[in-house]
Amino acid sequence: MRQLINPATGQPFAEVPDTPVAEVAAAVRRARQAFEEWVADHAGRQGQGAAAPRGPGGGRRRGADQARGGGDGQARRRLQGR
Repeated sequence: MRQLINPATGQPFAEVPDTPVAEVAAAVRRARQAFEEWVADHAGRQGQGAAAPRGPGGGRRRGADQARGGGDGQARRRLQGR
């Protein structure tokens, strides 16, 4: 188990499993594929011109292509201990 530390207080607030990076990466791939399928299904039911789903931070996501490139690698750096 790994402790999560609140950066504001320096105190631990939770414990999470120490999951291997490869296992996390596989879960992320599955989640991205599920999101892409959801976007395709949502767009198919809403028709042309439907509002794109909102991504993290409230911004509009314009299809699954942006979802693939999203993020700044912050979670990966955390997992690698950087």
